Amino acid sequence: LGTDAVIFIFDPCKKWTFTYVERELQKVPKHIPVLILANFRDMGEYRVISEWDIAAFVQQANVDKEQTLVYYFECSLLNQFGLKSIGSFFNIPFLRLQQKNLFEQLHKNQEELAQAEVELERQTCEIDYDGYIKSLLEAKKEIKASSRPPPVSHSASSASGTQQNGKPTTPTTTLSPA
Repeated sequence: LGTDAVIFIFDPCKKWTFTYVERELQKVPKHIPVLILANFRDMGEYRVISEWDIAAFVQQANVDKEQTLVYYFECSLLNQFGLKSIGSFFNIPFLRLQQKNLFEQLHKNQEELAQAEVELERQTCEIDYDGYIKSLLEAKKEIKASSRPPPVSHSASSASGTQQNGKPTTPTTTLSPA
């Protein structure tokens, strides 16, 4: 849970470090990629575990793991031999996570597409042009009925400032030449 890769580093000059890898590899879930890294490549003359023994172990581990490959490299932290291989290994869990996310997005997309197709099919079955036009005409009638102005009063106004049709009137004056 929360682990995307496992790296075991052991010293081929010390048998107990390899025994530790043999024991702990069995505990790693099958879906998690594993890198077994033999450090101290520069100390070859002190080696107690042969490259052949390690290769046989890794080959058997790949048979037993079934789903995920177990990778093996030798390195020397003294002179940086094999360190590029570690960087390349990190691409595997990263790309698997990316692939998982893409599959999840694709699955979500497929669900949304299927839902949109069902919705469109439902709407296609419900389409009734005559009913649609009828509802538009009814809506127009309702709008006209609700926006009519109040009835106009036909009484005459004689004085200035009285209201006619709800609006104040203004007096008009005529000027004659003198």
